[in-house]
Amino acid sequence: MGQGLSCRASDEHGLFRAVQIGDLDTVTALLERDPTLLHQSSVYDKLSALHIAAANGRIEVLSFLLDRSVHPDILSRHKQTPLMMAAMHGKISCVQKLLRAGANILMFDSIHGRTCLHYAAYYGHLECLQAILSTAH
Repeated sequence: MGQGLSCRASDEHGLFRAVQIGDLDTVTALLERDPTLLHQSSVYDKLSALHIAAANGRIEVLSFLLDRSVHPDILSRHKQTPLMMAAMHGKISCVQKLLRAGANILMFDSIHGRTCLHYAAYYGHLECLQAILSTAH
């Protein structure tokens, strides 16, 4: 690997790592230094910072990102939304926050044709399933 990471690539990696562990101070500092990082995604799966926050249950970071006008239905490589990721991993506070932010519960991914409801049910996250269903009326 003879070549080092560029400053930007290093910042992207730092942002995703900070989001994953819930380090809001680092997330804030990195985005203040380079606001365009907010719109970056991981190389392979095209996961946004919002996907990573949702999957890891990092409600403070997720709220911070949503407050910065990140669209709640941003899509990954397989057309998965942050709501699907939160439901898949049973992160109820993130599910509820995304629902309040207007996340679309009827979107289907391109892997299995699943919605957030399918993910919550498949992985046995009853509380997430109930939260999603309560918004569907």
